[in-house]
Amino acid sequence: TMTVAGRRTRLVRVAADDLAGSEWSVKQWEVLDGLKVNGAGAGHFSYRLAWPADLQAADVEGATFLVEASAKQLFGKDRDDADAMSGDYMLGGGTFDPSRNPNAYPMTDTKRYPSSVRVLVNDVPAGVYELPDDPADHRGVLSWHNQLRDRRLREAGSYGYRLAITLPAEALAKAAAEGAFRIRLEVDEALPGGLAIYGSKFGRYPLDPTVALVLR
Repeated sequence: TMTVAGRRTRLVRVAADDLAGSEWSVKQWEVLDGLKVNGAGAGHFSYRLAWPADLQAADVEGATFLVEASAKQLFGKDRDDADAMSGDYMLGGGTFDPSRNPNAYPMTDTKRYPSSVRVLVNDVPAGVYELPDDPADHRGVLSWHNQLRDRRLREAGSYGYRLAITLPAEALAKAAAEGAFRIRLEVDEALPGGLAIYGSKFGRYPLDPTVALVLR
């Protein structure tokens, strides 16, 4: 238990790669043994966070789910045929795609790659959130800092957007009754821009997927 903005708050965390379920139409993979998880196309990541055993539902005034998330573009380096040459090299085919460099992560520019994530908590809709881009630059300081010292970069500089999702009262009541928060983050086929979830050692914010419970 800690004090946040003058209110007693209980935090329940889960590692970014501690998934209760997942399915993606194009590809799913991890960065640096799970510091970041990626899903390309349409699909979902699901988490299960246990309700604190010593906490009564009546003692909780409200809750917020906090997560750092971004869109996830499938770059050339991450394609299953990344080592294959395709097209006419003289006409811009072959290795012309700069994102095929295994050390590269295209930096933020005017060209955006958006996505949208729908959040459900214990099967209760908790909102749809726009993810404007799959950005990477100096703001992804944790993604730079936690690179291995082996002269190879792994999505260095990449980061997401901090989402603060208010849990509907119905979802909070169901979580208390079930003894767990079941959180599903899904990307629809209408805008299959993928989804990346960042743990506390990657991205911009030192934040794991977290439920913050405000106590009465």
